[in-house]
Amino acid sequence: MLRPTGLHPMAVRFPDRVFDVGIAEQHAVTSAAGLAMGGCHPVVAVYATFLNRAFDQVLMDVALHQLPVTFVLDRAGITGPDGPSHHGMWDLSILAPVPGMRVAAPRDAARLRELLREAVAVSDGPTALRLPKATTGADIEALVRMDGLDILHRSTRRPLDVLLVCVGATAPATLEAARRLEEAEGIGSTVVDPRWAIPVNSALLHLAARHRLAVTIEDNTRTGGFGTLLAHACTDAAITTPVHNIGLPRAFVPQGTRTGLLAQTGLGPAGITETVLHVRAALTTYGLTPSQATSRHAEASMTTDLGMPDPPPTTPERRQTRQIHVGDVPVGGGAPVSVQTMTTTLTADVDATLQQIAEVTAAGCDIVRVAVPSQDDADALPAIAARSPIPVIADIHIQPRYVFAAIDAGCAAVRVNPGNIKKFDDKVAEIAQAASAAGVPIRIGVNAGSLDPRLLARHGAATPQALAESALWECALFEEHGFRDIKIAVKHHDPMTMVAANRILAEQCDYPLHLGVTEAGPAFQGSVKSAVAFAVLLADGIGDTIRVSLSAHPVEQVKAAFDGFPHPLRVAVMGCVVNGPGEAREADLGVSSGNGKGQIFVHGKVVATVPENKIVDTPLEHALRLTEPGDEQPTEAPVP
Repeated sequence: MLRPTGLHPMAVRFPDRVFDVGIAEQHAVTSAAGLAMGGCHPVVAVYATFLNRAFDQVLMDVALHQLPVTFVLDRAGITGPDGPSHHGMWDLSILAPVPGMRVAAPRDAARLRELLREAVAVSDGPTALRLPKATTGADIEALVRMDGLDILHRSTRRPLDVLLVCVGATAPATLEAARRLEEAEGIGSTVVDPRWAIPVNSALLHLAARHRLAVTIEDNTRTGGFGTLLAHACTDAAITTPVHNIGLPRAFVPQGTRTGLLAQTGLGPAGITETVLHVRAALTTYGLTPSQATSRHAEASMTTDLGMPDPPPTTPERRQTRQIHVGDVPVGGGAPVSVQTMTTTLTADVDATLQQIAEVTAAGCDIVRVAVPSQDDADALPAIAARSPIPVIADIHIQPRYVFAAIDAGCAAVRVNPGNIKKFDDKVAEIAQAASAAGVPIRIGVNAGSLDPRLLARHGAATPQALAESALWECALFEEHGFRDIKIAVKHHDPMTMVAANRILAEQCDYPLHLGVTEAGPAFQGSVKSAVAFAVLLADGIGDTIRVSLSAHPVEQVKAAFDGFPHPLRVAVMGCVVNGPGEAREADLGVSSGNGKGQIFVHGKVVATVPENKIVDTPLEHALRLTEPGDEQPTEAPVP
């Protein structure tokens, strides 16, 4: 069937590379298996509905031998006037059980070309692409590609309520439904195109876990299709997010126009919107899973009082604070707790920084911070602030002039750590005036590595009282100039010190508070330390924004925000030349690196200054000695 599948022009140009076997689908697949065994990568073009006839050959001739054969399934989904025999509505369900099978569903022409190249590059098993009998619409570009998934839409400034997973040609209707849900109903959603529907991408499970409800949309029968696979994968991963599937009914769909039949089967924008609203209402009202929603009337009719107690309140009373706005994100004053992270790229590399911002945005981040240690970084701020999908905070150290550069660049807020900015107190009046004129809030940051020496001398260490006093003192300087558009961030490596400091601030001021634990460490350790501190403070109603600081990609920090060692040793490996020495001194074993060398701290004292090529080995040697009986007692080395 060369002409219907579009292969006639290729057959004319390459007559020795195209074989027309008519409607003998079994023969086509077995022949392709033979070609694959001979070293070729054949492509089998077949109507999706007629792949049914060749299932045995797909399973036993191709998949069993892990042969590289690509199936292009024409007319997948609703075909329209061709009628019940030609609707390609079973292919996903048929191919799902085939071991090693990979199935892609391009949403537009650009993705068809892209995914076809990916499919024929696979050499260890069969692949398939499904495409509809429909006029090619405009290409739909992704906001960002994350772990192989295309994020097509993410509601801004709304909770991540519904994850809408569109399969191939259902993308336009799904995007329109997302728009209607947000504009008419105030429901936040993320729209993701998995590109490869089979097998289920593990990154999709993470996204599902971060939403209250996951809804799949596919032009395949609901029975055994993509939605079934995602639900099974979530169950296997112990993810409790309900998964509801919108697909074609288990019936023979009659003849009609493609648009009309999609609307009748609930796959148009109106049908998708209505289904999402119905399932959400059932979940909210009755606490049901989607499969239980159909029995909601029977549940509602129960009138027997079983004497069950009311569930305890799960949301603590929030601390009342003044409200600021970081861009369009409200902070404090009863607004939802926002999640922040910080980029790890060189800010001067605009494209790399914006790519990372897009990735953390797709992961659910609300606000992002970028470091501005140099003039090149400051020069990059206008482009980053203008093109970022979420508000950008400029993180200023050393030079106060970068504060003004950030304000002029259009950054949504400026983070300052007065303890490590030269002559900061002398610049407060000018900063307050510039920030006030631009409507830009100031985040005052305080941590153990940058406390004023006078406070350290008075308190003897970076105590909760010292940290809180430092923050309130800097706020007072701004208050003298009538500026109160402030957020406070007091951090410490010890969760309980950080908790105590924030409790003091909560009692003594009404500024919104940003929560974070410094030098938290790798994913597991850092997540545990942050969870300990956040749980205590959020249970007290304290905290307006949070960041999980990990020695990992910023996306992992965002994931940890939404989602114990054999020896009790505090280790701080600091690459920051500004706060590094102070933070490293606070740990049992610390490393502060910069300018080609590093200082090694043991119990707060410098025991060695080593060249860059020994920064890894030397701390490991000290760590081994620290874990031995008797511990290592440091001999203080001079600080160069």
